[in-house]
Amino acid sequence: MKNKTIKNIIYFIRGLWGCLSLTILFFSIYRLNILVDMYDFVELIGIMGSCMFILCFPCGFISVAFLFITSLVTETLFPTDSLIFNKYISFIYVWLSFGISGYFQWFYLLPKLLRVNNKKH
Repeated sequence: MKNKTIKNIIYFIRGLWGCLSLTILFFSIYRLNILVDMYDFVELIGIMGSCMFILCFPCGFISVAFLFITSLVTETLFPTDSLIFNKYISFIYVWLSFGISGYFQWFYLLPKLLRVNNKKH
């Protein structure tokens, strides 16, 4: 009985995370096609990144560190012709970095931790 409840909780969290992250992606893509000003694009990236960070907490810190390091390296190597300046590539890059850490957290790490905790009891 307890095992089945834990599995249902895991499936619910996975489904909720997947639905919310895809909703953030689709809403942001919709808004991205409407925007013309670069200021609005930066604001959209900030809102999308913040929402994805909340969904991926605490593994979202890994994504923030990864984004910071890669943008620092890219800006150092290619100060004017960086791929990060393309708004579509930047958008997908930010969403994927949070998506990968969230996937790792909710689909791999959480079930593994719950199984280890369940074996101890």
